[in-house]
Amino acid sequence: MRRIQKYQKQVLITLASAAVLWAGPAAVLAADPNCSKTNPTNANLNQCLKVNPIVKDLNDIVNVLSGLVGVVVVGVIILGGVQYAMAGDKAEAVSAAKKRIINGLIALAAFMLTYAFLQWLIPGGVFG
Repeated sequence: MRRIQKYQKQVLITLASAAVLWAGPAAVLAADPNCSKTNPTNANLNQCLKVNPIVKDLNDIVNVLSGLVGVVVVGVIILGGVQYAMAGDKAEAVSAAKKRIINGLIALAAFMLTYAFLQWLIPGGVFG
């Protein structure tokens, strides 16, 4: 029963984070008198998003984390390759090395999907 509660907390934290990512920049744009016109043009909206400090900080955070994920995934794949090369004819070591490499590639694919989702979610894209 405790395990279910733990996962419920994680789901709630994830949903709250998504809500902040979704509503945070929009709320700041609505509060800015220069950006809260009733029918803003796309150029005006893009300019407001480029100068918005929350969107800038969010883009910076996502870009730094993207670099860190790239370094970690490359490190895991290199470690798996070294582990595979040193395994020799030990079946257990070979399977552990293959599993490490496959897990690194799965993590890279999952990150790419998450990054694509962030491109859609963050106003102006991650590279704003």
